[in-house]
Amino acid sequence: MKQEKCITFAMLHTLIPLCMGTGIYILVRPGTYIARICISLNPWLGELRIRMGTDLFHIFLRNYACDMLWAYALTIGLFWYGRLIGQKVWKSALIGGGFAVLMESLQILPVIPGTFDGMDVVTEILAMLIAGCVSMIFYKYKDKERGEHV
Repeated sequence: MKQEKCITFAMLHTLIPLCMGTGIYILVRPGTYIARICISLNPWLGELRIRMGTDLFHIFLRNYACDMLWAYALTIGLFWYGRLIGQKVWKSALIGGGFAVLMESLQILPVIPGTFDGMDVVTEILAMLIAGCVSMIFYKYKDKERGEHV
C-alpha cells in the first residue's frame, strides 16, 4: 500500500472533523475554551453565531456533535498510528475508548471544567465505532489492492 494514501486518509479523516468541531464550537458555543482561543486569535470570529433552536438536531449539534467529531478524529489517528507501528487494532480501540471515558469522567471532578454526561460517552463510543469501521474498510481495500491477505 502506498504510504501517501494512508497518510492522506488519516490526515483528512482527522483534520476535517477537528476543524468542523472547532467551527461548531465557535458558532454555537463561543464560551468554550477552544472557541475563546480561536476568537482571541481572530476577533471577527466572535461576530459569527448560529441561532439555536430546541429541536433534536440543534440539541445534538450543541451537546454531542463536537465530542463525536473529536472521538472520530482520535480513533482514525490511533488506528493509523497503530497500523504504522504494527499494533493490534483492539489495542488502538482500547486506548481511544479508555481516553474518551477518562476525559468525560474527569469532568465529574470540581477542578476540571465541563459537565459530565453519560450520553457524551455513548456518542463518543458510537463515533469511535464508526471510525473503526471506516478505517477497517479503507485498510482492507488498500491491502487487497496490494494483494495482501487481511
